[in-house]
Amino acid sequence: MPNRVLTHYPPLAARTRALAVVVLVTITLYYALYVKGSVAPQIIDEFDMSLAFYVSVSIIGNLLGAFAALASGVTDRLGRTRLVMLGTGAAAALTLVGIPNAWSKQTFLVLDVAQTAILGAVLVATPALIRDFAPQLNRATAMCTFNLGPILGSLMVSSIASHTLDAHPAWRFQFYVCGAVVTAAFALASVGLREPSPELRAQLVVSGRDPDAVDAQAEALVNRPAARGDWRQLMTPRLIIPVIAISLFLSFYFTRLAYWVIYFITTYGFTPAEANGISNWWWATSAITLTWVGLLSDRLGVRKPLMLVGAVVSASALAVFGSRAGDMATTYDDFVLVIVPAALGGVMCFGMWLTAFSEAIERINPALVATGMGIYGWIVRLTAASALVSVLFVVDAADVLVDHGARVQELSTTYAAQIEVIQHGNAAESQAAQDEIPEADLDYLVEYLPQVLEAAAEGPGQWQEWWRICLVLQLGFIPAIWLLPGPWRPRRRRVGV
Repeated sequence: MPNRVLTHYPPLAARTRALAVVVLVTITLYYALYVKGSVAPQIIDEFDMSLAFYVSVSIIGNLLGAFAALASGVTDRLGRTRLVMLGTGAAAALTLVGIPNAWSKQTFLVLDVAQTAILGAVLVATPALIRDFAPQLNRATAMCTFNLGPILGSLMVSSIASHTLDAHPAWRFQFYVCGAVVTAAFALASVGLREPSPELRAQLVVSGRDPDAVDAQAEALVNRPAARGDWRQLMTPRLIIPVIAISLFLSFYFTRLAYWVIYFITTYGFTPAEANGISNWWWATSAITLTWVGLLSDRLGVRKPLMLVGAVVSASALAVFGSRAGDMATTYDDFVLVIVPAALGGVMCFGMWLTAFSEAIERINPALVATGMGIYGWIVRLTAASALVSVLFVVDAADVLVDHGARVQELSTTYAAQIEVIQHGNAAESQAAQDEIPEADLDYLVEYLPQVLEAAAEGPGQWQEWWRICLVLQLGFIPAIWLLPGPWRPRRRRVGV
């Protein structure tokens, strides 16, 4: 068992290795968190779930994950690696063995909620670890690299699904593949995870050029222990308002994670592979953006101007995307042209926000980074749950289309000739045609065909209304940028970090 606690501030090469391990583990954990979205229609169909029941799985998971995230602030005192290790191992077991063997929708709900709650805690400890190894002069690069976790994890989901669903349509296959990947991440974490001592974590490190100076400050804390931090120090408007604002900004992102495949299948008739293929463009663009925007921010020494540019680009692309809702002439390529700038702007904005937020916590108390990240994780997951619930009310047509659309379409195709006669023939012909349809199928069509047709007509307009709400929330984020610390004008970058 390796010694995971570092008593000396590591040099650049060692910090880079530590960051790489944390990022790789984070990528696989987000893969596990998001994998079910790629096969949502298949899961709903097998367990005969309503859309409301399926979404309730994510809602309950986010609610429990919110409080698990809040509780994970204890890692400021007890350390981060133990939680990351145990959480990764539990996620591997649930993804590879537990969830694929669910025998009912209730069992699926319990297992998936358990996984989401566990990851809610772990995915607060990982950005705290990133901060621990990232001096402020390299912070944007480190945080943007960390943000590759959800991006590349999601890209793995959509890419693997889009390339394997045709050959392996069973939803369990996606979980088996994901479980194997998370198990490999658990093995990597077992040998590669490290963390600084509590005294080192309590330092505000601007530049990593002089590890001895950081060690000396930590030694002073050992000899004269600082007072224990209190989370109430962080409950200030300048910190909480930006957290609430970015959480609302991300409502479009949360909707994408839960409803993306469902939206394109029920509104445009795309196949699951095609819907996941569109996501590939989103995540690939996000990954490419993160590779340069962090470096640019650290080079310029600013976060807020890039955050503002990202928010404006994201909102502009979302306005165009929303205007296309229900336009059946919109092609796959048309969506790609809108999705690329939306992804670029969204990830630029969030990457810069997370960087500035970590620096805002440090200004108050560097020893409370995990606590601050826990507060963020709590609020953002409560917001995610609220967004998922809100979609069900705003877009109630989606529930009908998911629950009954596929069956009605199947029956309508099978009995197309009889339905044509029923609609346009005389009384005798209509009765004869009805007699040719099995009673159960006829009853199903009589009850649900009108509902499905109405939902298909109303759904695009309802989705458009929801995209407008997301647009307003993104625009509402912009004023909160001014509450975060940091300059607006570029400064000369110090070297030797």
